[in-house]
Amino acid sequence: MVVLVVVVVVLPVAVFTRVWECPIRSYGQATRQE
Repeated sequence: MVVLVVVVVVLPVAVFTRVWECPIRSYGQATRQE
């Protein structure tokens, strides 16, 4: 039961960070180029 709660909490966080990883990197590169 505890494992299920951990998975439900960690999985969305991991997906959220991966989804925002690309925009943040592209934004950083854009600011560096300018």
